[in-house]
Amino acid sequence: MKRSFTAMRWQKWVLTTASALFMVTSGFAKAPDPAVVKAQDQRTQATVEQIKAALPKTTASKTTPADVATCYACHKDIKEFHAASKHASVNCAQCHTGADDHVAKDGKAPIGTRTDHAAC
Repeated sequence: MKRSFTAMRWQKWVLTTASALFMVTSGFAKAPDPAVVKAQDQRTQATVEQIKAALPKTTASKTTPADVATCYACHKDIKEFHAASKHASVNCAQCHTGADDHVAKDGKAPIGTRTDHAAC
């Protein structure tokens, strides 16, 4: 049975890829040049600093902590979720705005949720 040209190309690609993977995983690949790695790290750090500078400044220092017991009195499902999450030590007011108005109007006023990284 004669194989088609496409089948032969596919077989060649599979064998080439398998050979390359074998060489990489078996130690034939060279370790990265430390100077190149250092330069990449410096460029990455510069990019991170540019991104941080472009983000809005946090208002965390101006935020008055909310009484979480008041929040949890109405939001029992959130209490269970929040207490078991990585944000358990974060006060509700850190991410949510308008809590005072929300509580004063018996929950009828909307509450905002900050999703920007500056809130963190």
